[in-house]
Amino acid sequence: MLLTMAAAAIRAAEVQGAVVSVQYWDPVTGAWVTAAPVGVPFGSLIGAKANMRNTYLSDQIMHMEFLLHRPDTSVKGSLVAPEVILPPNGIYEQGLRDYGDQPGIWQMVITLYGEEVPMVYVETYTAEYSLPAAGWNVWDLSAIVPVGTKVVELHAYSYGAGGSYFLDIGARKYGSSLARVFPPPIGYSWVGVSRTLCCEVSADRKIEVYQASIGANIKYRVIGYIA
Repeated sequence: MLLTMAAAAIRAAEVQGAVVSVQYWDPVTGAWVTAAPVGVPFGSLIGAKANMRNTYLSDQIMHMEFLLHRPDTSVKGSLVAPEVILPPNGIYEQGLRDYGDQPGIWQMVITLYGEEVPMVYVETYTAEYSLPAAGWNVWDLSAIVPVGTKVVELHAYSYGAGGSYFLDIGARKYGSSLARVFPPPIGYSWVGVSRTLCCEVSADRKIEVYQASIGANIKYRVIGYIA
């Protein structure tokens, strides 16, 4: 009596992910192989494992479920793999093996599950940051916000700058070319400004902040973030 493994069936349940490779346990060689084994001895250890990739643009909580079906379609073995948080393009490997107790063609059904990692807003009130130059300035926030931060909320202000300094402010993701510059309300360009704004954070936790002139003495502080 011989056993044969059919190609694994892949299913997805509300997940933005894909199986990038499947391997099968070959009881003859005692190793994982890319082709499903054919004609292996009755009672042999058989199974499959898969590499799942996160194809979404942000982190997902993902896992896989395995069902090993006998030739009569009953379930011989099952596995609910632990959940993991996968970054974009991250890969997660799991598999299932069990002993074949029925001759014929066996099949592994692999189902993918995932959901976007929920984001949380955190209030904070950091020390002020004085811009060292006119124009766009790179601000490294790695000592202020945690890994995984997506957005920061900023307070930008300058009081009593005096003179004909324009108190334009701006913030953008590090490396962006967007001209996200905002002028102060009419009548305030020589007096002062106090405004809040948000911007996206790069993967290495940097942003760019703006002041039109060094004499404007614009200061920024982080007052919250989403991670």
